[in-house]
Amino acid sequence: MPLQETFAYVGVDCVFSINKKELSHFGISANIKGEFAQITTVFSGTCAQKSGLYVGDKIITINREKVSGKSVVAVINQYAANKIITIWVLRD
Repeated sequence: MPLQETFAYVGVDCVFSINKKELSHFGISANIKGEFAQITTVFSGTCAQKSGLYVGDKIITINREKVSGKSVVAVINQYAANKIITIWVLRD
């Protein structure tokens, strides 16, 4: 639903912000599972889904940099929107 246009129609400014403490803007949610971040949700229609990430994948590296579960959010947030990154995962 086009929220900004809908609110503008009734005279309300609608501004969205990104929560830099999570990965929903990237298209996933994840929990720390041992030393890795394990994907718990892949949101429909996002770049994460289109890239082939799946629930249960454990994120190992981002752009060949080994990441711990605790550092995944910070590392992904270093990259600008629309920047291509390479993510290696453990699956099954």
